[in-house]
Amino acid sequence: MSIGEWQQDINGVGVPLIPEDGSGILAFNCGAPAFRLDRDRLENELGPRLVAMVRSIERILSGGDLDFGPRPGHGSAYTNGEKGGDSENAKKRGSRSKAPGRPQRTPR
Repeated sequence: MSIGEWQQDINGVGVPLIPEDGSGILAFNCGAPAFRLDRDRLENELGPRLVAMVRSIERILSGGDLDFGPRPGHGSAYTNGEKGGDSENAKKRGSRSKAPGRPQRTPR
């Protein structure tokens, strides 16, 4: 999240996607003038929606199902106060299985 760090009147939030196939890091982000995107909206609306979207894309790339997480007014993609956590729907389904033939990503 960037609150006026790039330019004083611009705020933004981003989430990386690191494909398991090693093809490179992708960035999904949203930014706008600070009067349109304040810290509260970035933390409580756009950030959680980006996290849920990226986690859904990761599941799809790993052979999982299509689920774009919580919709506005249906909870947060953040769980237990931890930013960047998996959505509640993902936790209910349990851990995902890896698609056959895909290399395992090494934790950093």
